[in-house]
Amino acid sequence: MRLIEKLDRMPPFLCRLMARRNGKSPSNKDLSRDSGIPLTTLRRICEKRTWAEVPVGMAQRFSVACGVDLLRQTRSLEYFKRRKFAHIKKSPNLKYYNKLLKLWKEM
Repeated sequence: MRLIEKLDRMPPFLCRLMARRNGKSPSNKDLSRDSGIPLTTLRRICEKRTWAEVPVGMAQRFSVACGVDLLRQTRSLEYFKRRKFAHIKKSPNLKYYNKLLKLWKEM
């Protein structure tokens, strides 16, 4: 398996869906601040289906801010498979997260 194929098992939009802090989903502003990635760039990354066009350093900072280890994805993928996403259901940004979930359903 090539590196990009392994990383794409947890694409950027799914990484964003996985982001949670104390049982709640952080805002894009919080992730931008934590990662050092400008807000407009972070928003574009959040909607990507692959890491192919994201620079490696930026992908690393984004995934760390989301709390996802792209090289050791087992824990995150297990959470995803259980489809709990309780942190999203409580969010005032539910419309935004539904847009990201739609990307997942289209894959």
